[in-house]
Amino acid sequence: MPVVIFEAANLSLEQKALLTKEFTESVCSIAGYPKEHVFIFIKENPLSNVSVGGVLLDQKSKSLS
Repeated sequence: MPVVIFEAANLSLEQKALLTKEFTESVCSIAGYPKEHVFIFIKENPLSNVSVGGVLLDQKSKSLS
């Protein structure tokens, strides 16, 4: 049972559907698992919970505006 964990900022339902479809196809093609055995977890992180270089991304995007 392969598990794929993908973390990102907020995604639309369409983006999530495409990601899970593509990840599943890749796992099946490369590792040979049936698609029913592939689990994908999408973890969404608000920009206020992510920091790069010591600056929260929501603050960084405000300073660029």
